[in-house]
Amino acid sequence: MQTTTANLSLFGVIPIKEIEVNKIAITEVIPLGNTVGIKIYTEGVLVVGMGEIEGQEPHLDSGIEEGDVIKKINGQQISSAKELIATVNLFEGETVEIKYVRDGEERITEITPVMYDSGEYKLGLWVRDGAARNWDNNIL
Repeated sequence: MQTTTANLSLFGVIPIKEIEVNKIAITEVIPLGNTVGIKIYTEGVLVVGMGEIEGQEPHLDSGIEEGDVIKKINGQQISSAKELIATVNLFEGETVEIKYVRDGEERITEITPVMYDSGEYKLGLWVRDGAARNWDNNIL
């Protein structure tokens, strides 16, 4: 290790102080070992957040909160975010009945989806259908 002196200055003009700096050789880190992953699956889709759709919040008065698990839409079992998207769009903007679970208790609510500029209907909920290192966020 080599020691040298450096001058610190404000805006490169006003001297502040002189410091000692230790130079070290360039070090390369090579990660080794086995990766470990954990994957969590839920029965239904987990609500992880809320959002606006075209300036509206269709979920606002539904009672759904982060941490709730959506199990059914209009009586149809939901097991993935893709199924949720397809089911919501199947009803073309009509109010949908949502069965969800909070703290082990099943609850039912309704949300009227809002059409997004892509032509899809959305509920304004961020959901995940599993937890892993590289999981996808989906706003629905």
